[in-house]
Amino acid sequence: DIQLRGCLFLASLAVGSYANHTMIVDLGGVEAVTRAMSEFSMHPSMHPSMHLLQGSGVWLLGSLAASNTTHSGSGGHQDVELVVRAMKTFANNEFVQERGCKALYNLASSGDQKCEAMVLKGGMDVIVKAMKQFVVRDIQANGTRALGCVANHFLDRVGEDVVKKAAELVVQAMFDFRQDELMQEYGCFALLELARFGSDQFRSLLGSPLLLNAIASSMERFPMSELLQASGCYALNYLASNQVGHFTAMSCVD
Repeated sequence: DIQLRGCLFLASLAVGSYANHTMIVDLGGVEAVTRAMSEFSMHPSMHPSMHLLQGSGVWLLGSLAASNTTHSGSGGHQDVELVVRAMKTFANNEFVQERGCKALYNLASSGDQKCEAMVLKGGMDVIVKAMKQFVVRDIQANGTRALGCVANHFLDRVGEDVVKKAAELVVQAMFDFRQDELMQEYGCFALLELARFGSDQFRSLLGSPLLLNAIASSMERFPMSELLQASGCYALNYLASNQVGHFTAMSCVD
């Protein structure tokens, strides 16, 4: 109970203000939380409140990554390992999956080393599973953003089946939240990165009408979104230059 309350308090403190991050690190808060997550990682059936401890720990690690606050374990990849393990253990808990997708996106955004760790530790797999199971906005948005970040760095180390499923889920998220401008931006960026770094076989999948229409429809729906238009144009032009699909990229020409 003390460990649970401590993790909840530190996570709330971290989310409340980035100014608290250095204090949490200096006082050993990260070590305390990661130790609690390691020691109390039992299956949810053994303790009904463990998802709160794990979810709060994941929340804290993701918040620190968002502000790029370093700690004693930041040179390794314990943070990535703990987040992935929590998402695997509590695969049916929406709270843990939501915080996990956000944390993995923040960690992936912090640089190549964390992206590589995500690939090696199964981060892509848990994101894909979370997006498949929970059709809720935050999980879909942060999952899509995380997939785009990883694709930008180490897609060649990810299994073809995982990459294909990731692309399908991104397109589905864009359809389910088609009136959400940010979701469309994240989706176009993720599909761009998947197209740029995927294998020839995978790029042929991106030539399917379903995926191409997802990008084109998004661009038509939000013509004033600079990031969306840029990502969409790059993706369409890249596929066109590689002779993938039967379309032209005339909409991207002024």
